[in-house]
Amino acid sequence: MLALLEPISREVWDFEKAAHLLNRAGFGGTLEDAEQLAHLSPQRAVDHFVNFQESEFLLPAWIGPGSDKRKQFGRMRMLPEDERKAMGRQFRQEQREHMQELRRWWIDRMVKTPNPLEEKLTLFWHGHFATSVRKVKAAYAMFRQNETFRKHAAGNWRTLLLEASKEPAMLIYLDNARSRQDAPNENFARELMELFTLGEGHYSEQDIKQAARALTGWSMYRDRFAFRFRRPAHDAGRKTFMGHTGKFDGTDIIEIILKQKQASKFICRRLWEFFAYSEPEPEVVTGLAYLLRRKNYEFRPVLKTMFRSKAFYSERAIRMQIKSPTQWLVGVLKCGNIDIPAAQRLTRGLEQLGQLLFAPPNVKGWDGGYAWVTAASLIQRYNLAGMLLHGSGRGRGPMGWRADPADDRLMLPRQHRESRTAAMEHLVRRVFLGEIREKDRTALSDYMKGLPAPRTWGATHVRDLVHFMMSTPAYQLT
Repeated sequence: MLALLEPISREVWDFEKAAHLLNRAGFGGTLEDAEQLAHLSPQRAVDHFVNFQESEFLLPAWIGPGSDKRKQFGRMRMLPEDERKAMGRQFRQEQREHMQELRRWWIDRMVKTPNPLEEKLTLFWHGHFATSVRKVKAAYAMFRQNETFRKHAAGNWRTLLLEASKEPAMLIYLDNARSRQDAPNENFARELMELFTLGEGHYSEQDIKQAARALTGWSMYRDRFAFRFRRPAHDAGRKTFMGHTGKFDGTDIIEIILKQKQASKFICRRLWEFFAYSEPEPEVVTGLAYLLRRKNYEFRPVLKTMFRSKAFYSERAIRMQIKSPTQWLVGVLKCGNIDIPAAQRLTRGLEQLGQLLFAPPNVKGWDGGYAWVTAASLIQRYNLAGMLLHGSGRGRGPMGWRADPADDRLMLPRQHRESRTAAMEHLVRRVFLGEIREKDRTALSDYMKGLPAPRTWGATHVRDLVHFMMSTPAYQLT
């Protein structure tokens, strides 16, 4: 095996590396979670994440028969204008409320799931196959797509690509639902190759045109948001695509794309950049792509190799990735055992942080990296951390985030309040899940000097101290 992808040995496995796996294969966790992982072997720790079974959570209350409301919405055309407008306003308000509840439901899963990699991968696929409710305008379609990502999160690339391409949210967002043989729409065909499978420079304009012809007829049942192949709209003629000729349909196009070695390299690079670091070494991408092809496009062997590799635990990776707003928020909630904010407030918070779930800025998804930490979004992080840690009375406060403050006894148990040194050591491990730079320790020490003796600390002292730690540059990294 290539040197960078060789598995890390048991001898160098420690708390820091276990915490790194906890952060990257999930959304962080408690000090106890990291300590438990550190006591396992690297192989068992990785298996703990990757060998998950699909988890079950209660669905949002509005999910059920007829939850898409499209039949009801379709009858609007037959109503008088004033009733039609009133019904339209009601429908749009209902969709906004459903989306707020859906975001809260997903964040709740991220915080409470026993399978953090399942949700982390679902978030990855959400950014990879980016669609926005702002154009789709149907909460049920966004929910369906989210469930598809979760179902195939660590499964087979061929299956996921095919199912994601047939999702009504995708067909609406990239204008394929109405694509027909006499007017093929090229939007989905282009993004299928450019953003989802190959990348720029690995296809031609002629390939786009031929793929668009093959994808005509891929549509949906608008009364229940399910895939529908509209045969009369399909171009059944011969097409020449990437050197192959035949009466291709959409499935054939996807099969031909996956035969290109570039397809496996492209998705393995994207996975590595999401979970490890940007601009990976060519041998890392080549090695993972070869493994993906050899394992018939099954992701689990690739994920296990990635999470066990020396490169994954190298200096390029550990504490070198800027937390996405979702990663940051879930980490704060888990660290303080904090309840999920109310749906409306959570939506507002995610939007202020710069990552409103189910509404990426464009088909490329979120830029990530330094784009996450603008001056405005950093201020929002600091403010929201304080609100979440200190809480507010139900219905009071500028955000009304929650009723109860964070559990200070969980964050800093009494036995660790014997001295400033003891308090610092425990809080650094609990909040940062690893070591921090000497300059950050000095800043934390200086802050603590302004507090009374730790034995006298009450809940507010601890929450203020944790808030200070969460407002440092070090806490924005994972």
